[in-house]
Amino acid sequence: MQIPFVGGAYLGRSTAIDTSRSINFFVELSSDQAAKTPAALVGTCGVSLWKRFGTSPIRGIYRFGAYLFVVCGTELYRVDASGNVSTVGSLSTNEGPVYFTDNGIAAQGVGGNQMLILDYTYSYVYDLLDNTIQIHPSANFPTAAIAAAYMDGYVIAAKDSMGITVSELYDLSTYNGLAIAAAIATPDNIKSIVNLHQQLFIIKEFATEVWYNTGTATQDGCPFARVSGAVIDYGTAAPLSTARGDNSLFFLANQRVGDGTGSFIGVVQLQGYSPTIVSPPSIVYRMAQMTDLSSAQAFCYVFAGHLFYQVTFPNDNATFVYDASTKLWHERSTYTDSTEVEFDEDGYPSPKTLLPNKTNRHLASCYVFYNGTHLVGDYRTGNVYTMSSEAYDDNSEPIISTRISPLLTDKTNTDPIFISRLTIDMESGAGTGGTYLNPYGIGYLADGSIFADGLHFAGSTIELTTGGNPSAFLSWSDDSGKTWSGEYEAAIGKQGEYLTRLIWRRLGSARNRAYKLRISSPIKKIVTLASVEASI
Repeated sequence: MQIPFVGGAYLGRSTAIDTSRSINFFVELSSDQAAKTPAALVGTCGVSLWKRFGTSPIRGIYRFGAYLFVVCGTELYRVDASGNVSTVGSLSTNEGPVYFTDNGIAAQGVGGNQMLILDYTYSYVYDLLDNTIQIHPSANFPTAAIAAAYMDGYVIAAKDSMGITVSELYDLSTYNGLAIAAAIATPDNIKSIVNLHQQLFIIKEFATEVWYNTGTATQDGCPFARVSGAVIDYGTAAPLSTARGDNSLFFLANQRVGDGTGSFIGVVQLQGYSPTIVSPPSIVYRMAQMTDLSSAQAFCYVFAGHLFYQVTFPNDNATFVYDASTKLWHERSTYTDSTEVEFDEDGYPSPKTLLPNKTNRHLASCYVFYNGTHLVGDYRTGNVYTMSSEAYDDNSEPIISTRISPLLTDKTNTDPIFISRLTIDMESGAGTGGTYLNPYGIGYLADGSIFADGLHFAGSTIELTTGGNPSAFLSWSDDSGKTWSGEYEAAIGKQGEYLTRLIWRRLGSARNRAYKLRISSPIKKIVTLASVEASI
């Protein structure tokens, strides 16, 4: 009997309602009605080291023309298409995210050859022709700007207030004191500005105003004005949660209510003037438990037919991902904990690294598609990585892919169900090289050998999982996910052993049972379905 196993993340208010979680697994749907299964779990992409820019965290990456720009610590670096790295200059701050925008490249038609960098304390202008960076020279530019966007040759900027300031045409270093306006449809402050469909979406704390280009010259006033009636009752307290993708806009949203304020309602996808809440109540509940929604950071990326919106809560060590192609959620996790990770001089995890067995945030703090490659910056180190479906680990750190099923119960009978066998169907015979510890709170050496560090979890066992002989581990809960059994291993199959099946026998009885499948081997991971042999 096939059981519901493949799915997204729906764990929320209580495991008594739903235990479903997909960590480092996403769902791919088949459009072929004759396919073996309509949906499968696919392991998330891994990363490999592209370049190391220092020991400080990567704060931002951005493509401008033929170059990639990286902020690592205080330094701004420029990388050309051949991979050559040069140092441009320094910022006045050494931590926290940075934001980029630009006003185009003149050699490509029209443009000002300038890039704006915000670190939310200071603002900077980069000149592409001179390859120089300076503190923003205009006295009319907003102090401690938190938002900026390019549109029609102008760069529109704002601080945490109700006003916007507009640059001169193709000159973002010059701001006319007359080219200002106030977004006053609602009495809350601006948090983000996005150019979407050639309109400015001015996202405030509790509402969003839509503005258009009136054609007014900057010496006569502000070139932009609000579209009549275009006020949307969703805003954000998290400026960096705003990301463009799927021909729309995503952000963590507050919904405005009658008194003009509001509260967190979930993740909104804004398509034109039509908002849709894309996060189910279970995901909204988990996000609402975060201690600091305002610090959330997000980006969108397209990968193999999927549009992903990835949002991380850095102060709460959690990452959630929405897949616009399936409308399902999953979680992403990097195995190590930022407070314990050490890296060697080449940017790889040190043999002294301690690996706690828990779900963390994903390592990526920022993303860019550059020179045909998906690149992400590491929030812990100066590493920029290539992200690829052909990478089966995170720069030598194992990717632990975990699927927790929904509660399996006979809704018409409260008697225990006796389960004689569970079979999980997945792509087998995918063994590779590489050796990893089956992660259970213990460190590992570069050669794969185990060393004692005093951090074993109570009652844990030590297993060794290899890419050459990969295994999957199954555990279960009979009390709605409150406690779990020990883990039981099944071979996935060495390379070429394509007929290997994952089977566990004599699994006892239960009224409500959830299964947890965990795979840490560095292999391609495709799980298609699960079935049981059971009786009452």
